[in-house]
Amino acid sequence: MNRPDLKLAPIVLLFVTHHSLCQTQEPGKTWHAVIWENDFIADDDSGYTNGIGYSWGYQDFGDMSQSPLPDWLQFVARPLPGYQDTNKQHAISYRVAQAMFTPADIDVNELIENDRPYAGLLLWRVATHHFDHHVSQRYDLTLGLAGPASGAEQVQNAIHQLIGVNQAEGWDNQIGNELVFAISTEQLKRLHKGMLSEKLEYDWFLAGRADAGTLHSELGVGFGFRFGRNLDNSFAGASIMPTRNPNPMTWSLKREWHGFINIYGSYVFNDITIDGNTFKDSHSVTLNHEQLFVVMGFSYSKEKWGTTFSIQDGSDPFEEKSENGLFASFSYNWHW
Repeated sequence: MNRPDLKLAPIVLLFVTHHSLCQTQEPGKTWHAVIWENDFIADDDSGYTNGIGYSWGYQDFGDMSQSPLPDWLQFVARPLPGYQDTNKQHAISYRVAQAMFTPADIDVNELIENDRPYAGLLLWRVATHHFDHHVSQRYDLTLGLAGPASGAEQVQNAIHQLIGVNQAEGWDNQIGNELVFAISTEQLKRLHKGMLSEKLEYDWFLAGRADAGTLHSELGVGFGFRFGRNLDNSFAGASIMPTRNPNPMTWSLKREWHGFINIYGSYVFNDITIDGNTFKDSHSVTLNHEQLFVVMGFSYSKEKWGTTFSIQDGSDPFEEKSENGLFASFSYNWHW
């Protein structure tokens, strides 16, 4: 039986977020972003079917002691490489997000044993960023919950009702309520920058990523290629998996744009949306540990606003059946 006190978790999560926001006194630039991810491009409700999020951040700190990061997070993050590097620029960001995962056939109300579980996530994340034009480092702490208290069932069915699509019938089989966490880091090393023409630049970078926690654990490496204008200014916001980490940290009065193509491979140790609950029995399928992803997209910004559109596809995340992993991500950001 699900513990009833977890029904209060969304309220607690929103309080933590509000407290983090209210504690900030902006000494640098502030950005905000809204993110929507959906598998409409595949015309198929399966796997990662929908995600929504709101992010905000504070940037342009020459020293992290100038940042509005709460004291307890300053204490935790201080030993991290790059945190006290005065030769780098620094930033912090927060994100609140909801994500939902479903099997391919959402018209069936019985348990589908050879397909992934229904799973909803409600997450809060804080990240510190440390970067120059050659190296970008990010460290994340994610806290949240999985299960009915995430509200994923209600959100999906409300959206389906709004657009006139059949509601998902199998949410009674979703994984149970569970508090989750993850710590992660992503390290980017810019390998080369050059010119394709007088006004068109390109660069490529190597990336390493590590995650550990009950939410998700993995080790991965990847390679990214970008082309466009003013790439130096946007490197701080680059990510090997931009669909996971939309991060519009930089802005200028100049018009900036770039396209990108990334390839990322990882060894996944655990994934609650596939393995099911950590500490109690729930529906699960067999995780494919070796996974490969391709992401391509386009980012544009001018003055104090910007937008990014990307498409991600990947290998099958579990063994029992093939899954369409194609989905699109859209984010809109603004600065003040």
